[in-house]
Amino acid sequence: MPMNFRQLECFVAIVDEGSFTRAARRVGITQPSLSQHIKALERELDGAVLDRCRAGVSLTPAGRSLLPEARTAVRALERGRQGARSALALELGELEIATVLSMAVGVLPRHIGIWHQRHPNVSDPAPRVPANRTLLEDAGRAGTSPDFAIGPRPVRRW
Repeated sequence: MPMNFRQLECFVAIVDEGSFTRAARRVGITQPSLSQHIKALERELDGAVLDRCRAGVSLTPAGRSLLPEARTAVRALERGRQGARSALALELGELEIATVLSMAVGVLPRHIGIWHQRHPNVSDPAPRVPANRTLLEDAGRAGTSPDFAIGPRPVRRW
């Protein structure tokens, strides 16, 4: 089974807490379940990531290599989860729009006002205006555009 978020979350918690027992409490599972997640992670990597000893745990060379990336993945997923929950509830957050200049100055201002009236706890949409239509399309194709894009019909299909 491939490495998954829960395994990385457990790994980071163990490193942070210095103990399987405290880490299990932190992530809300039993200590045996936490151990199973770490065993599965180590099977996936074909080697140990933690040295278990009386004084707690320490990182193996593989664990030291994995830790920064595991922390990044756990933080990114948490930010994504939090952002999605906020956006779904429209409680707070930020809306970012990619558009071309003509729409940013012509069409959007009126609609941004309406948006703000309906969603006062979400910051006003922040238009991102690429230098030209091609850059807008490229950002959309690459998945690097913000929440959504408004512009002329694309020249090429995505």
